[in-house]
Amino acid sequence: MARILVVDDKENSILAVQSLLKDGGHSISSAGDERVALEKLRSGPFDIALVDLDIPGNVENVFNYVKDESSSTLIIMSGFSGEYVRDTYSKEDFPYFHWKYHGERLPSIINSAFHSR
Repeated sequence: MARILVVDDKENSILAVQSLLKDGGHSISSAGDERVALEKLRSGPFDIALVDLDIPGNVENVFNYVKDESSSTLIIMSGFSGEYVRDTYSKEDFPYFHWKYHGERLPSIINSAFHSR
């Protein structure tokens, strides 16, 4: 299925994503900060970059790289409120999901993003 890069500095979040997506047959790689995320994005194609808002480094650099220089679909994952994400990042530019309220929807969000490419 999809090749997914999960960018989050919290190992438990990466494990949760892997658990939620394990039945979908996806190939999942991870990065814990901006530097590693950009290295991985440059070195290999990913269908989806699933990026937490709160990573070490400048998350905007990761967003801009995905948007401007890769063929990956960016999905923001966040523990911040949906209102904050909507006010800070346009929903049209960056689909997102909120862990607290929508974690169980991640497989359908991933499948939708993958099939709409």
